Amino acid sequence: MKVLLLSLLPALLSLSPAVDPGANEFGAQTACPISGKAIDKAVSVDYEGHRVYFCCKGCPKKFKEFPDAYLVKMMKAKEAPENIQSTCVVSDQPLEAKEHYVEVLNKKIYTCCTKCQAKVAKDPASYLDKLEGRQAQSKCPVSGSKVDKNVFVEYQGQKVYFCCSGCEGKFKAEADKVFTKWQHAKVVTEAAASQTHCPLMKDEKVDKNTFVTYKGRRIYFCCAGCITGFAKKPGKVLTTL
Repeated sequence: MKVLLLSLLPALLSLSPAVDPGANEFGAQTACPISGKAIDKAVSVDYEGHRVYFCCKGCPKKFKEFPDAYLVKMMKAKEAPENIQSTCVVSDQPLEAKEHYVEVLNKKIYTCCTKCQAKVAKDPASYLDKLEGRQAQSKCPVSGSKVDKNVFVEYQGQKVYFCCSGCEGKFKAEADKVFTKWQHAKVVTEAAASQTHCPLMKDEKVDKNTFVTYKGRRIYFCCAGCITGFAKKPGKVLTTL
């Protein structure tokens, strides 16, 4: 029996997909994501449970405009931000050992056990929101009143809720201002059901682990390369959603 299994081993191995062992390996951050210069560990910003370092006090402001774009830049350089979680993102229990995690681009979301890990894997975006302190939209962008989940519009790939049907037109007239306000208030909108395909590579389906949070919007892509493309011309891409 052992001889038979050994004889079949080459054939069985040929059925396994090729894996690049270094494909998802990232080193510690050494370069500022803004300037490319050496980092100063006295200058940092905490984002989604991770710490990002910079070369000087002038760079964090630029980073905060669109953090995910610069994290992807780090990813391409094979660098990862420093995870600073001390508790499980699901159970809030202390992390005795960082063994279980879900990887989203070059970020790792740590959990205390495999059960919590499975929960994060189903919806990583919501747990990054928790780490960042972001909240789902709960108030009408026009009146400030509580939203009615039956009253909404899909706008630039987002599901925006209102208190009544009369607020939709006013929102569209000042949409950019509303999203910028939500960004500063750490409010994120719900991705519309129509976000099934990448906004840059229209024939490719989105990957639930490949997304950005841009000025209050949650936008999904097929790959990290498309996030880079989006970062170069976000306004133009948003009009296609």
